[in-house]
Amino acid sequence: MKLYKITLLLFIISLPLGLFAQSQRVFSIQDYGAKGDGTTLNTHAIQAAIDAANKAGGGRVLITRGTFVSGTLVLKSGVEIHITAGDTLLGSPYLRDYPDMEQRTIRSYTERYSRKAFIYAESATDIALTGRGMIHGNSYAPEFKTAKHGRDKPLGMRLISCKRVNVEGLTLTSAGLWLQHYLNCEDLHIEGITAINHGNFTNDGLNVDGCRNVSIKNIRIDSHDDALVFKSTGPARCENITVRNCDLKSHCHGLKFGTETTAGFRNIDIANITISASDSLHYKSGTLWRVITGIAIELVDGGTMENIRIHNLRADSVYAPVFLKLGNRARKHTEDAPEPAPGQMRNIHLSNFRITDAGPFSSSVTGFPGHPIQNVTLENIDIEYNEAPGAEELFTEVPENEKRYPEITMFTKGLESRKYLPTHGLFARHVDGLVIRNFKVQPTQDDPRPKFEFIEVSRLEIDEN
Repeated sequence: MKLYKITLLLFIISLPLGLFAQSQRVFSIQDYGAKGDGTTLNTHAIQAAIDAANKAGGGRVLITRGTFVSGTLVLKSGVEIHITAGDTLLGSPYLRDYPDMEQRTIRSYTERYSRKAFIYAESATDIALTGRGMIHGNSYAPEFKTAKHGRDKPLGMRLISCKRVNVEGLTLTSAGLWLQHYLNCEDLHIEGITAINHGNFTNDGLNVDGCRNVSIKNIRIDSHDDALVFKSTGPARCENITVRNCDLKSHCHGLKFGTETTAGFRNIDIANITISASDSLHYKSGTLWRVITGIAIELVDGGTMENIRIHNLRADSVYAPVFLKLGNRARKHTEDAPEPAPGQMRNIHLSNFRITDAGPFSSSVTGFPGHPIQNVTLENIDIEYNEAPGAEELFTEVPENEKRYPEITMFTKGLESRKYLPTHGLFARHVDGLVIRNFKVQPTQDDPRPKFEFIEVSRLEIDEN
């Protein structure tokens, strides 16, 4: 088999911490009437400081000496919000303080989710959120907990169609829904942040959606839902992205592509990642949960996924180590959009994985009839299982279910149904070009399953020396 080469853009986004303060004016929110007593609503005062900095051609909006309560803030071009260590920007506990914000520059499936956000920007350039302080979304407030619909709750941060964005150093926590959503942004740099998001069901940690030229480094995420997620919820593709040195904890998926995939993903390089179970209790059961899937790479709503490289990964306490799925859910990103054709997934390289406390779900790489995943390499993979299913719990014939929601339970009816893939190593089906090198699995002693099963797999190479 002729191996492919993945060529990725390497880029440096030069927005270091403090750039704005070194060259532009500082706007203290106290000068505009803000009070850091933890109870006064400061939305108008903080927004006035942002507007003044923008009107002056740019500057740093300084949040210091207190806990400042606010509703929705609109970040504007040239403005940096800087929160000093020990200080907090706290979301209002009242949903009335978060108006709907209409997406003007791009249509996407997220229009069906909440249109509210604590920090919002659209079409802004040269913006930043920095410091060693905290942005707290107040997700445990009574109104957040009792809201009937997700659309009634605000995201922690939503930046749409922005250019040259820098997010550094802060602790971000406790949003009503997703903690961070970057949609159709360009030249996005995220470094050194801590993102902790619990209290509600759809509490993702970091969603990068149809963005280009992205650098993510040295971050820590602990989330109820998916931790680090790449999406394509509209006509913008995720491409030219590097991720380095990240610690991801979750009750759901550690690292995920999908589920929305309209335009797809291209040229993504991820390295030096750890994935493990969340330190927080599950918000419904009140117990600790394992990670459902370490890595979930999904393409189910059309689009093209190509040139994805993930290397040097450590994962622990996962039901399933790796899940690659090309499906055909064919969900339209807007009601008036054409139904997407089946997508294409190719050139995926996973290497140097060490996964412990896994199982009982197997890893899988599956397309669907007539639409194989192309050119997948699994190299230096080491998996240690802690649990084995009984022989009666195994599929004798694994259903396709290519139109179902994509995750490890798509072949069955949820975690509680106790029906599992018939391998302890890898189940592969509808794949054209599969290279397996040094794929080691240590199952439990009573695991009845073989290591591999290959169904309609062409151009298969296995080297286990």
